Amino acid sequence: MLWWWIATALAANVDSFQPSSAALQGVGSPQGEDPQRAEQGLALGVHGALSRNTVEGGVARVRAPAYLHGGWGFNEQWRIDLLVPTYTLLPPSQDDAFRVVPGDLRLQAVWRLDQSSDQIQFGLIPQLYAPTGNADEGLGGAIQGGLVAAVSSDASALKWLFNVGFRGASENTVGGWGYGSHALGTGALWYELSEGFSVGTETATRWDLASGPKGSHQSAVSSLFFRSLLPEGLALTVSGGYGWLASGQAPDLQISSQLTFSPQSKDQDGDGIIDAEDACPESPEDMDDFRDEDGCPEFDNDGDMILDEMDGCPNEPEDVDGFEDSDGCPDVDNDNDGVLDTDDLCPDIPGVDRGCPDRDGDTVIDIEDECPDVFGSPDAYGCPDRDGDQVPDKDDKCPDEPGYTEERRERRDGCPRTVFLAEASIEITERIEFKLGSDELLPIASPILDQIGDILLEMDDITLIEVAGHADASGRTERNEELSLLRAIAVVEYLVGQGVARARMLPTGYGARVPRSTNRTDEGRQGNRRVEFLILEQTAKDSGDAPEATWPQARTGADPEGAPGSLTLRLAAERWADIYIDGAPIVQKAPFVELTIPGGAHEIRAINGTWGINWREIVVVPNGQNVERFVPSEAIEPVPSTPAQ
Repeated sequence: MLWWWIATALAANVDSFQPSSAALQGVGSPQGEDPQRAEQGLALGVHGALSRNTVEGGVARVRAPAYLHGGWGFNEQWRIDLLVPTYTLLPPSQDDAFRVVPGDLRLQAVWRLDQSSDQIQFGLIPQLYAPTGNADEGLGGAIQGGLVAAVSSDASALKWLFNVGFRGASENTVGGWGYGSHALGTGALWYELSEGFSVGTETATRWDLASGPKGSHQSAVSSLFFRSLLPEGLALTVSGGYGWLASGQAPDLQISSQLTFSPQSKDQDGDGIIDAEDACPESPEDMDDFRDEDGCPEFDNDGDMILDEMDGCPNEPEDVDGFEDSDGCPDVDNDNDGVLDTDDLCPDIPGVDRGCPDRDGDTVIDIEDECPDVFGSPDAYGCPDRDGDQVPDKDDKCPDEPGYTEERRERRDGCPRTVFLAEASIEITERIEFKLGSDELLPIASPILDQIGDILLEMDDITLIEVAGHADASGRTERNEELSLLRAIAVVEYLVGQGVARARMLPTGYGARVPRSTNRTDEGRQGNRRVEFLILEQTAKDSGDAPEATWPQARTGADPEGAPGSLTLRLAAERWADIYIDGAPIVQKAPFVELTIPGGAHEIRAINGTWGINWREIVVVPNGQNVERFVPSEAIEPVPSTPAQ
């Protein structure tokens, strides 16, 4: 028995075709190991090849190996394979007969290494060859062991692998060429043309280390291969290659075919996705580049309720805007005017401005033009406006006499007026006249004030206006400020007499601090002596009647329902002053102690023209508490004899 093992150890395996175990699962290349997938369970296969070797004298020897292949996957990392080869030898001459001889049994394991990346996989394949082959024909009969390292990637349609390994065997000479331990390498690149069908190329090489009279055996065969995954777990691979590095019995021409079966790779709907990975194993994937990896057909990819077979844009949803909605394609610019529908005010009519037409060319688009067929002014809604007051002639009661453009648009009728309501004020075009140096209103002021009162009574949503008195720079500053305040108070009193609630008006005296014109001319000084009406607060118009105020309420923080507070006010040098609370005069004069006042924030004014007192402060009075204030001597000065205008 010992001598038999020694004899077989001297035998050599000259066959360069070594089918991979990966082919059993329909992955890798015909001779390249691929650690990409290790399925659990049984897999079977048959490998066949035909190799031609041209030897000395031009005689062609033909060898046809056939392998029975069985494998078992234990888990996703480990599997074991057994390959049983037989060889059909064609004679080198017409007189020799065919011969069928065994080859060495090959037992190997595939160990898929753990790794964090799903893009590239690594594996080790230990191999053991049993001495069952025919040594006389150079087909083994020796114990061999080897190890192959493999790396591969199938993350995209373009896939690749690379193997490098070493097999140990005793040295032998066949036909003058040295055989024995050898290094091997395999590289493959293939492309998945469609689900289940691939085409690729492979190069398998072998370099024996032993040396014979003619040298060391070397071989390199490059092949083109095709693979098709068939229904019911079958896979078919065919290849054909040319040996561009051949010595000894290395082939110069080689073809092969492999038919494998893996129940785990069964594909009953024939869509190229095995049932184990197919969410719809009985319904073939429609392969339209939309979610093709799940194995389920999508009849309406974009979800626009138009079936893909009738959808001109199956992966882009129809925008359903009433324009060509039946073709399944979104129409981003229905009217083709260069303005996207999302920004187009007239998406179905081509236009020039914001996607809309302008028939009369007045730069006002037709949908905003009240006179779309007549050239007009952009400020008058696209209509003619002879007097330029932004009121169209068709609505202008005074088409040849301009009104005021500052007037609120909804109140304009195109005619000029003495008093009108602007956005933030009530404007007057004539002065409110007072008696010289006094706060006494002249009768000529009544028509103007009556119109102001009418506006305030009509616009009860205006809850607070500032009645601002202004003076020119004549006379002392303190006197001007006092007189401007007194005149503002006089206007408030007049409007109260017209029915306007006192709490809606805040009198303020600015003196000469806010001139409108120069103080160097009579005309300029006259323009600076004025009363203005500024809107401080305006709310949404209430449909109900405004309640009548019995006390001027605080503008912020008032709590009429809470307990009232009180105010104590003292003046320096034992002076006295008239008191205004939130613009309303009170009977009590300062100084006083604990005057009852509603809680909240209040404007307190102390005024005495004789002593030049014009003191103002916003005082917050907490409910149920007393607040003290003091008018310092710096705010009290004698009034000069020079009168103000």
